[in-house]
Amino acid sequence: MISSMNRFILTAEEKASLELQHLQCKEKKDSDRLKAVLLLSEGWTVAKISQALRVHQTTIIRYINEYHDGKLKNESGGSDSKLDVSQTEELISHLEAHTYHHVHEIIFFIKDKWGISFSIPGMNKWLHRQAFSYKKPKGFPHKANPKLQEEFITEYEKLKSEVGGEEPILFMDAVHPIQATKLSYGWIRTGQTKHVETTGSRTRLNIVGAIQLGNIAETVTAQYETINGESIVDFTHLTQHLSKFEVH
Repeated sequence: MISSMNRFILTAEEKASLELQHLQCKEKKDSDRLKAVLLLSEGWTVAKISQALRVHQTTIIRYINEYHDGKLKNESGGSDSKLDVSQTEELISHLEAHTYHHVHEIIFFIKDKWGISFSIPGMNKWLHRQAFSYKKPKGFPHKANPKLQEEFITEYEKLKSEVGGEEPILFMDAVHPIQATKLSYGWIRTGQTKHVETTGSRTRLNIVGAIQLGNIAETVTAQYETINGESIVDFTHLTQHLSKFEVH
């Protein structure tokens, strides 16, 4: 087998095609296959190719034999041939609509829907070939309303012009220590941004606070059993007793 490989010859067209494929190749194993074929055709021995590529001689022999059989790409674990065109398109659409945090969850989905098995390394390769990346989605305020925000800015600018610098303007709000939505990594299409609504649940602490623009270093806060009309009135009285938070 090896002696016949030492007389391995490629045509000029075959070699040019392999050189181009090697230039465009992104997978290391596929690149090694191409290099093995090219180097053997250039007079390298199997032993020398094995030493240069840092793989066993039997692997080089397998690469060459598989080249004779028409195989140039590594297909272990995650060949595109496992899914047909229709299944591939359906899976891509599904992954764009549903974010999976772990590869094994995608593997379970494929197995359950089509009865097709993938290894984790194979699924990783498939995802990268289909332009998916493992990254975080971006959060956005769940109740954000651009129209209301514009209306608030207009009213705020009007209020500032009316009171001038004679009266303080306080920004007051109640906050609750929450267990906020935690954004974690998942498989998302490269170049696309996935948004997740960020909400949280209320806990036992209820805090009201106020700041005055231009004097942000001075703040006032108070904690209440619950936030209602009575607690807001009480907090307003509390701010009136502070000279820098005098309310008119």
